Amino acid sequence: MSAQKPPAHRQSDDNEEERPDPGAEELRLLEERLAELRAEGVLSGDAGPREPLQPVAHIPGALARFLAERG
Repeated sequence: MSAQKPPAHRQSDDNEEERPDPGAEELRLLEERLAELRAEGVLSGDAGPREPLQPVAHIPGALARFLAERG
């Protein structure tokens, strides 16, 4: 005899309340907090296009030394 799995739970649309999105409240709180920080001047909008990041220095063998220290 093999064990049978119970039927998968299905939500029906009949007479059931729609459940709110569990992340909706967190999203609302985040948006409120970001609005507060913008109003306080802590955050500002995008300053416009930026140049791509460039290495600060080129030191030959740096990656090999870094990996050797951790290996």
